[in-house]
Amino acid sequence: MVEFRKGTLNAAVACLGLFCCAQLLTGCGANEDAAQASGLTKVRFMADWLAVPEQGGFFQALAMGYYEDAGLDVEIIHRTGNTLQALAVAHGDVDISIGGSDEVLLGIGKGLPLQMLSAFFQNHPYCLMFHAGHKVSSFEELDGVSVMAFLGSTWIPYVEQKYGIKLRLIPLEQTIQRFMADSSREFVQAVFITNEPFVALKEGVATETLLISESGWNPYKVIFSSRKFIEANPEAIEAFVAASLRGWEYYLSEDPTLAHVMIADRNPAMDPEYMEYIRQSLIDEKMIVGDPELGQGLGHLSAERLIREMNILKDLGMVDATYGISRLVAAQFLPANQDAEEE
Repeated sequence: MVEFRKGTLNAAVACLGLFCCAQLLTGCGANEDAAQASGLTKVRFMADWLAVPEQGGFFQALAMGYYEDAGLDVEIIHRTGNTLQALAVAHGDVDISIGGSDEVLLGIGKGLPLQMLSAFFQNHPYCLMFHAGHKVSSFEELDGVSVMAFLGSTWIPYVEQKYGIKLRLIPLEQTIQRFMADSSREFVQAVFITNEPFVALKEGVATETLLISESGWNPYKVIFSSRKFIEANPEAIEAFVAASLRGWEYYLSEDPTLAHVMIADRNPAMDPEYMEYIRQSLIDEKMIVGDPELGQGLGHLSAERLIREMNILKDLGMVDATYGISRLVAAQFLPANQDAEEE
């Protein structure tokens, strides 16, 4: 997960420049010409990482032809390195992307012309992973504990402020090898509950987890675009959101084989057992559909929840201003019976 912090925007712009060069080398212009020749509307969609089942519904929609049926030629582009999705979307180098609602709110707070279109994770999968038998029972117990995490994560200042604690932070590495090699068994790492605990167990290390959402900080994962692209392409946006949610519904309730074949082709680290574990975790933890008793559902975004989230970011000093829900969400593309209205 990549997020903004104050003072990082210049570096982010430099990273975006590298990304733009990479995009030019991949022949996007040729892809757009092919889309026009086919009569389909080209949509460049940036995922938040390498191909993984946490993106399964989008791959299901692609593999089942849902996007094509909706008149779209969707290209899934995978974020790598330090590419920031919010900047890539704001600058028009991709059309739509996915990321945490906190990331999008930070971008909007920095003046980027972004809007959320829909949620696809009702609950965030971020958690703290402990060696079995060493899980803390409360966030207060993390005071002074060494935690490997992405240093720009919004949950860190939130948890530290709410519980009056100070974490001993270690910059996140893209593997769990340091966690695995920790002989003290006291090492803590921030991971996705759907993913790394399985990797650890396969290598013989049992773990326990504490969801960050249990602290009260629970950003959505959302689909978002730029206001410029939304205004110019409302039909394509509506079609993309509907086809994507259709893909997620099928992926979670029917046979995910086609999506998994496509994911494994792009990311050989994803074997069938691993992918099915992640998919089942998404179901068991209600990551995608949420809890209907809490007003959650596939694609839903709560105005109250988003406004609270942005107010917290302002209280933490991470944004300078807050905005009404119409600035944050293009509500016309949300599922019916939704509550993302102006407050």
